[in-house]
Amino acid sequence: MRSDIILASRAGAADASANSAAEFLAPGRGRAYSACPMRGIFATLGSFLVGSLGWAVGQCVGLGTAVVLSAIGSGVGIYWGRKLFDQWLG
Repeated sequence: MRSDIILASRAGAADASANSAAEFLAPGRGRAYSACPMRGIFATLGSFLVGSLGWAVGQCVGLGTAVVLSAIGSGVGIYWGRKLFDQWLG
């Protein structure tokens, strides 16, 4: 009886992952961003530049402030880099 439950849960997980992949890659249902490495390059450059700016500003106050501002800046840089790519090349 226990093996029936395990087999049923594995089959359900395989069906769910196949359906989500089909929805993700279906034509006309959005864009598959993972197929474009330039979007990741823009995000990485944005993260580096804005995170470095956050570090430079935060180091004037202290190490903890530099770490926090760098982390926030990295997140903002990822967002801006992806948005910039989508507006220019997407």
